[in-house]
Amino acid sequence: MKSYRILSKYIAGILALTGALSGCTHEETEDGSKVPLSISASFQAYTGEVSSRGAGNPTVTIALNTTPEEYSTYGKTYQVTSTSPITFTPETQGEALTIAGSAASTPLTIYGWLDENTPVCYTNDNISVSNGNITNVQLSPAYACIGVRILKDDQKRETAGKYTIGSALLRIGTCSTNKNWNTEQAKPQLIGVSGSSTILNTDISPSRGDLATDLPSEYFMRIVPQKVSANFQNLFTVTLPDGTTLSIPSGSRGFPVPFEPGNCYLFDVNISRDAELQIEGIETITMNSRVDVAAIDVQKARLGIYTLEDLKAFRDAVNNRGDLARWTSREAGEDVINLYMDIDLKNEEWIPIESFDGTFNGNGHTISNLNLDMKGPYNYLGFFCAANSNSEIKGLTIDGVTMTENRSVPVIGAIVGLSEGSITDCHVKGRIQLTAEGYAGGIVGEYAGNYMADRKILAACTAQAEEGSSIVGGRYAGCIVGRVIVNSYVIGCIAHDITLSKKEEDALAAIAGQNNGLIYCCLMYNCQVNDNPGDSYVGAVTNRMEKCYYYNVFGITGRDNYMLSSLEELSEENLIGELNREIETQGLFACHYKASPTPSETGPTIHMKYYYE
Repeated sequence: MKSYRILSKYIAGILALTGALSGCTHEETEDGSKVPLSISASFQAYTGEVSSRGAGNPTVTIALNTTPEEYSTYGKTYQVTSTSPITFTPETQGEALTIAGSAASTPLTIYGWLDENTPVCYTNDNISVSNGNITNVQLSPAYACIGVRILKDDQKRETAGKYTIGSALLRIGTCSTNKNWNTEQAKPQLIGVSGSSTILNTDISPSRGDLATDLPSEYFMRIVPQKVSANFQNLFTVTLPDGTTLSIPSGSRGFPVPFEPGNCYLFDVNISRDAELQIEGIETITMNSRVDVAAIDVQKARLGIYTLEDLKAFRDAVNNRGDLARWTSREAGEDVINLYMDIDLKNEEWIPIESFDGTFNGNGHTISNLNLDMKGPYNYLGFFCAANSNSEIKGLTIDGVTMTENRSVPVIGAIVGLSEGSITDCHVKGRIQLTAEGYAGGIVGEYAGNYMADRKILAACTAQAEEGSSIVGGRYAGCIVGRVIVNSYVIGCIAHDITLSKKEEDALAAIAGQNNGLIYCCLMYNCQVNDNPGDSYVGAVTNRMEKCYYYNVFGITGRDNYMLSSLEELSEENLIGELNREIETQGLFACHYKASPTPSETGPTIHMKYYYE
């Protein structure tokens, strides 16, 4: 009797399992007809390369099953064969999944690697099928991203890229090093690997709806989903510029907190005092929100330039007249290229952006160690060679600019050689070595923006330099601009602590070497000339300059209405007020001066918006 019951249960179990499997796969039908399974999927902005893949690397597993463990047992191995949309082909010929042609739905599980660095997963208990075709699969990232923003005493975020961040959290690894998946749960989960990889601190906040592929690996670490205990050590290590390493345990923020796939976690870490080193806030953003991408005006979210590779690719696309869509945001009816990170060019030879048409917004970020290529047949040279009358370059700083060879071009400027558009809130500092046969300027070699016709302007820009720097013009040189053309306006610019070098017949001036336009409300101090001026012209306030003041410029002696007797006078309340009223009255560009907090050491600063706004 007992044996009979056991046998009955055994037979019933087999029948139940057989029924369950046939129900999951929909492969059994009354007429038995089957068709090959075809899947069309999407994964955000995935643009992986599939043409050079070898068999078996990378691959995904596809199963008509969502039962834990069983989907790994009955799944088939597929490779990605296209990326837009994503389609799959069996790794082994003849091993394709089949499904009943009459099936209207099926369970479906997909997990694996789309490329070397992109693990994904998907599970659905009841997805629609039409004659074996599934078309609405939206894959999800099988990982989370973490970034770290560094705060100091004043609670301001430190500049991106200044600190090296390590973590004991488990990473995703790569397809070549990690194909281990936990399939004991309904949704597959990638098993993490330990490692010593690091990221740099960031200073941005990804928008809700950002794509996982939009977050650069230089600043965002990809980790597997995991829980962190309250006593987890080395949640982060922060390496300071002097080499000191600080450790942040998880307990400083009341963990445990689970890291969920598809989310980006941004940590604000205050490093002001070692004894109180702590996480002050955690911001969580969904990376995989499909509805929000359109809702935020298709800003990628945040299409733009994040890395040196992005910058080079953008440059090459401009120079080859290629498609700029992957870097372009639509803002207030205009196409804008945004720079979202500081980028170090590391003194590599920089092939310039030859001709720019549009808006480039540096968003206050810095391009450092610019080394301009001199090999090309350039008439104009700079980070941009030329910018036309439709252009606007703003919010960009160049820290350090040199040239690859000891020869010159006709016109040179650190930001742009020749500009017919607007240049605003741009700054050049650090070591500056610029030489031109004709016109040389710290910001722009020749400025030809027509304010009267196009409302273009050069405004709120500054130039300063380290000791030993020089700007040399064969005909004209200026700390801000080599030459200003008729109908071009310059307002609210500052040149200070900078040296110009002259050739025999050239003319030098602190703001503009030659001025045929109008220059308003500019300041100059501590500007020098390397050589004896001799018979050549040097000057501070020159023709067609109004409300411009200076101190200690080119050794000029005597006294005029604009020469001040001390650096402190530049920050006096009456002078700052006069300049700001004049700027607002002119209405040319919204900017204003602020007095220096240390007037005996530094001069005033220039800022966006009118003082009275």
